[in-house]
Amino acid sequence: MKCLFAAIVVLLIVSLLRRSFAIKCPARFDRQGHCHVFGLTVPRGHTVAVPNPCVSVTCNHNGHMLVKGCINFAGNMEVHPGSPDEARVLPYPRCCPRCGPAPRFR
Repeated sequence: MKCLFAAIVVLLIVSLLRRSFAIKCPARFDRQGHCHVFGLTVPRGHTVAVPNPCVSVTCNHNGHMLVKGCINFAGNMEVHPGSPDEARVLPYPRCCPRCGPAPRFR
């Protein structure tokens, strides 16, 4: 009986977590093929670069969406120490300096 209760609790938690993540960043397509994400409308076949979040959104002809962003970006408007102040308002990829330097791989 305890195992059944534990399994139900785990399934309930997983279900709630999946819903909470889906609500944070919904991406939708309308009947005209436009993509809607981050409060933006991107026409099919176009790319839009925005400063917050620091990303580039491409709405492909086949109904898929590609979102590219900076390395180490936390999703807020904080400027990394040493970054130019204008980094907070420039569209992607020029807003990337506020993310901090990219890690070096050897």
